Amino acid sequence: MRDPGVEERPSQAPPPLRRNRDFLLLWTGQVASTVGTRASSVAFPLLVLALTGSPFQAGLVGFAQTLPFPLLFLVAGVVVDRVDRKRLLLVADGARAVAFASLVAALALDRVVLGHILAVAFVEGAFFVFFRLAESAALPQVVPKEQLPTAVAQNQARDQGAEL
Repeated sequence: MRDPGVEERPSQAPPPLRRNRDFLLLWTGQVASTVGTRASSVAFPLLVLALTGSPFQAGLVGFAQTLPFPLLFLVAGVVVDRVDRKRLLLVADGARAVAFASLVAALALDRVVLGHILAVAFVEGAFFVFFRLAESAALPQVVPKEQLPTAVAQNQARDQGAEL
């Protein structure tokens, strides 16, 4: 029951998502991460095909990149719930960057081998699983509850755009 002596104030709407600094940082970081993952899923097999001429080995590298999803998804979910998500986001993308840098260095030195490409593809896929789950779990901490459906829709649009 409402107290007649207390004046109710209308709740103030939160600022739009485009003005939410934390959401914009998270969203922008995820754009770079998702586009990089999608590009690498095309680049890895093409690199192997160019180096070896073997469609089988090219497919093997694509498999190595996607294998972490079923292997690590549940474990990553537990880890995401127990650690600092911001730090996990940074570590995941940092590890992926180091893996890619090692491949660039190997290519520059003309020392690239299939095993190295397989390892980089697996590391990229594994840390993408952690990044993706941490990003999804961090979203409710960054966006007010009433804006969560809009934020999720923007994330979905981002993912579909990266897929294209």
